[in-house]
Amino acid sequence: MALIEPYAAKYYEVLPRVVEKRDREFTEKFMTMMSPAFLARPEDESAFTSMRESNAAKNHDFFDIFLKKSIETINMTKASRHLCETYKTD
Repeated sequence: MALIEPYAAKYYEVLPRVVEKRDREFTEKFMTMMSPAFLARPEDESAFTSMRESNAAKNHDFFDIFLKKSIETINMTKASRHLCETYKTD
């Protein structure tokens, strides 16, 4: 994770521009392959949530759907981590 974290902020910075300027096929591959959602950090959830208010999300349904799914992934990852941390084998 330490190798990826420095690039997350750049991903969030360029993602709306990629959505607006590139074709859908490229954009969908970029969004999914480069997404740091699996890190499930508070800043990731905040970034995806705030992007839902962007013009890119309002103008491109596929982008808004991706953002919703990313937020769901983050919430599922956080819940899974919590279960792992609190599970007792006794």
